[in-house]
Amino acid sequence: MKKAQYLKRVERLLPLPAARRKEVLRDLEELFDSAAEHGESENELMERLGSPREFAAGYGDPSRRRRLFAGAAAAAVLAAGCLLLLLAGWLPRALFHLETAVSSVGIIGGADGPTQIYVSSSASFPWGWFLGAAAVCCLLAAGILFRRWRK
Repeated sequence: MKKAQYLKRVERLLPLPAARRKEVLRDLEELFDSAAEHGESENELMERLGSPREFAAGYGDPSRRRRLFAGAAAAAVLAAGCLLLLLAGWLPRALFHLETAVSSVGIIGGADGPTQIYVSSSASFPWGWFLGAAAVCCLLAAGILFRRWRK
């Protein structure tokens, strides 16, 4: 394996943010240069450092990072699904109440005929829009997390 291949594999396996990953790779390149100045070959240094997986493992478990992103994406999809199910359950109920309110205008309870009493709410919260927007946000978060998981 050559130095460039070693560095590329280490870069892929490092479970660090991009800025920190570049810093580690820069230090690793300096280590290769220093070893060459002291007469150590690239192969000897790579043998001393271990495989790219072993070297990257010193900075944390790369599969752990992938599992975290996958788990977070799954949680976001689950949250979006729950919100959509809640919205689906809320919508028919709201439409049913709207239908009964329209069909029985002016009649309250067991009255024999129309009355002049109307029941209304001035402080109604648009739950349908709220739940739909929350579900869309969860799906967007899941997409972003899934994309980061794929990297």
